[in-house]
Amino acid sequence: MKIRTYADLLTFSPCLDGAKFAKKFTTLAEAWDACEQSDWMFWILARVAPLPNETSVALARGFAARAKVTAAAYAADAADSAAAHAAAYAAYAAAYADAYAATTAAAHAADAAAYAAAYAAAYAATTAAATAAATAARHKERKKQSEEIRSAVKNPFLIHSYETI
Repeated sequence: MKIRTYADLLTFSPCLDGAKFAKKFTTLAEAWDACEQSDWMFWILARVAPLPNETSVALARGFAARAKVTAAAYAADAADSAAAHAAAYAAYAAAYADAYAATTAAAHAADAAAYAAAYAAAYAATTAAATAAATAARHKERKKQSEEIRSAVKNPFLIHSYETI
């Protein structure tokens, strides 16, 4: 079965996000041109116009080469995150030493509370920043991949662009 309309697309059970995305467009050709999700593009190509091996391999090699660069950058960011955690532990150690010197139960309680707050704040900040950075990087990479796919492969729906969803 050919996928020519939105109804045809649904018979192949696309992911919910992909189906919602396609529904926004008048034609599947327009959806293809606007798509920034390389995984969705590969999914549809597998059903509409499977890529020749040499095209798949060339795309995969390009993606892998860029992944090496991204992994190296991530390792540097992970080192920065580890430094932030180390700084949080150093702050804890300093606070603990001061509190221990006071040797009162209140000082120990305050110290424990300060440590918990400092650690939670440092962990949350580094985790949130890492998550946000990873999400942004993933989106940027998928966008680059989708552009490369469009450069290597003609729009598989172009001949059906007159058909509405």
